[in-house]
Amino acid sequence: MRYAVLGTGTAGLTIAARLDDLGHSVVVGTRNPPDTLARTEPDVIGNPPFAEWQTARRQVGLGTFAEAAAFGEIVVNATA
Repeated sequence: MRYAVLGTGTAGLTIAARLDDLGHSVVVGTRNPPDTLARTEPDVIGNPPFAEWQTARRQVGLGTFAEAAAFGEIVVNATA
């Protein structure tokens, strides 16, 4: 199944990782993909930046919110 997970915070990446582990196709949505990929600092609770997280999950895509939503058969909103 194809999933869109909107949000690159702890909740979004945890859900995306689990869906990926279960064999689903996943695209994570964010406001600005180039900015998300350019981050180099851990988040406020110490999680690695998205680009580092994605190196372990190369099959998980990244796009805008609209691109991710268009991809997913199911959309998970993990935004604040």
